[in-house]
Amino acid sequence: SDINLLELMMSKDVLERSCQKLRQKIQLVRDQAQATLKNEAESEASRKAHARRLLQRKAEMEQTLESQLQALTNMEKILHSVEMAETNNSIVAGMQSGHQVLEELNANMASTEEIDELMTDLSMELENV
Repeated sequence: SDINLLELMMSKDVLERSCQKLRQKIQLVRDQAQATLKNEAESEASRKAHARRLLQRKAEMEQTLESQLQALTNMEKILHSVEMAETNNSIVAGMQSGHQVLEELNANMASTEEIDELMTDLSMELENV
């Protein structure tokens, strides 16, 4: 139904925004890890430990992003399938309409005997000219 399709499109939009925010957070954590390693106010061991925790957090976010991207791909496939089904329904409806028109035209068409008689009459008229 249209409501379900609208909900799917809205969910897709929300997921796209979520992926974008997650990408930004990943970049921020990466930058923080680099800045931590350059911070000379802390000991080297402390900097490395802090950077390692940040990189682990980044890896977790990347896994979350990957699963969200897979869900987004699935939603896009579903939307494409829905669009194809709607197109197919339109094609079938057009073919049904065309079939009905052809049936009506064929029903109104003169029989072969009437056509033969008409052709004979036309031939005779043309001979008289």
